[in-house]
Amino acid sequence: MYDGLAKKPDGTYVGIEIKSGTASRNAEQRAFDGAVSPNNPATATLNGRIITITEVIEQKVP
Repeated sequence: MYDGLAKKPDGTYVGIEIKSGTASRNAEQRAFDGAVSPNNPATATLNGRIITITEVIEQKVP
């Protein structure tokens, strides 16, 4: 589960992972997020509608 989503101009989404302080993604999260791409999208349900996630970004905050 991502902390946020951003809709891209092509209608797909970017999954946003927020990590604060010294927190980091675990090995499973890194592997899953690293596999997400336009050729290997993840899917999710948003407001009852299936969406396609084609990119993941990690945002660090203090």
